[in-house]
Amino acid sequence: MLLDRASELVAEIEQFEKLRESAKEAQALEARAKQFSPVADKLSEAAKTMNNIRAVGISIDFVPKEGDLLGKRAADLLAGFRSDPNSLASPEVDLKYQFVDRLMSLASAAENAALAGWKKYVSENSDPAGEEILAALSAVPAYQGTVLRIKTIQNRILLLSNSAPHDPKAAIEELRLLVAEHRAAWNEMTAGGIPRAVIAFLRACSLDGAGLGTYGDEVRAWLVERNLTHLFSIKIR
Repeated sequence: MLLDRASELVAEIEQFEKLRESAKEAQALEARAKQFSPVADKLSEAAKTMNNIRAVGISIDFVPKEGDLLGKRAADLLAGFRSDPNSLASPEVDLKYQFVDRLMSLASAAENAALAGWKKYVSENSDPAGEEILAALSAVPAYQGTVLRIKTIQNRILLLSNSAPHDPKAAIEELRLLVAEHRAAWNEMTAGGIPRAVIAFLRACSLDGAGLGTYGDEVRAWLVERNLTHLFSIKIR
């Protein structure tokens, strides 16, 4: 595996540094170790995150670009190092541009794929209320507190989706609780349902005011049932 080969190469360089007597050779190997260590760490973290997310059944669409080529290059470097540790001082390829930088790009692509998979999962397993509907409902003073609560929950869900979790099981449980809390708040506010005509009327009221024609029987009945008619007045524009 590419990650294993890169990590093994770094480990052997670090071990060899301790055994060499030549300060010059040790210095060259130390430079290589410092060059390889960050990318090995980044690859390790990306692989761990991706594997953890996949382990809980979340699909991640990721195929390593140049994975075979980079894996072979890592194997060749490791074999050359074992045969002659000084081979890394003058390698046949440009290690920065043809190996290290490409591995860094691969690790970043893996991180982005893991995040995209997580975002998709959160989106498919949550049901946020639209901003326009919430704006319309917030025009009713009796609903403002609940609307604020719903917005707060939705922001927490958005925040949860913005980074790939290190502990997907815990993140999924947090999402489940937030979705349940959101559903309870929404049901509390919309018990009995909110007709489209009511949404349109409340939305208009929250902006420049609703025309008298929008105040039909359905809207009036909905407001009367909830004892909300006293909150509205008719004005001539």
